Amino acid sequence: MKYRFEIEAKNYEDFASGRVLYNRKGATAFPVRLGSEIIQRCLERVRKARGKVPLTIYDPCCGGAYLLTTIALLHGREFSKLYASDVDGEILELAKANLALLTPAGMARRIAELEELFALYGKDSHREALASASRLGELVEHTAHLEIHCMEIDVLRPGLAGKIAPQSIDIVITDVPYGSIASWSQDITDPIGVMLSNLRPAVRDQGVVALVTTKQQKVQAQGFKRLEGFKIGKRSIYLLEPES
Repeated sequence: MKYRFEIEAKNYEDFASGRVLYNRKGATAFPVRLGSEIIQRCLERVRKARGKVPLTIYDPCCGGAYLLTTIALLHGREFSKLYASDVDGEILELAKANLALLTPAGMARRIAELEELFALYGKDSHREALASASRLGELVEHTAHLEIHCMEIDVLRPGLAGKIAPQSIDIVITDVPYGSIASWSQDITDPIGVMLSNLRPAVRDQGVVALVTTKQQKVQAQGFKRLEGFKIGKRSIYLLEPES
């Protein structure tokens, strides 16, 4: 894959999972450069259709919300609402902690935690984390306006419309479950297809869905048509738009 937006390989150590952003066993991170590239490709398409209006983004398999949090820190000015959901209520506690870092109060709490750790142990890792938190805190100026919703939802079951209004989501982006760390709630033949079918009413007709899968996972995009697809490493990325 050739990057079109994130052309330069930057230093993203400030976003390292467990440094400032929270982490725990069983949670997954995501390459920051790739996440930024994907969201900018989505924004390019949505902006052409909708212009400069406030946008809403949703990750239906958010896990600890690492992907959403990094996207918001880098591109928060593009959005007014952010939805995160997962079927695992315990992992959502981590998601809420990370999404709270998008607020001045949440980032201030994290800095206070890191200051306490540095005062107790004086480790270089805590000093470096404090420096990262200070730099990320400057990005929070562009995320403080966000309306954030974090919910327990199983996207393999109907009923999404009861929690997210129809035709309200501009961009869906998600790293779908696979492997032993993250798995679907049900053992069914086509979980991605079922998820897309359940998501369709919530996605605007001019919206974009970005799916990150393994190369082995098949995408049956009923109700959507493929805009583009590319591969990088072990991942396959698909950009879809709703069929009218």
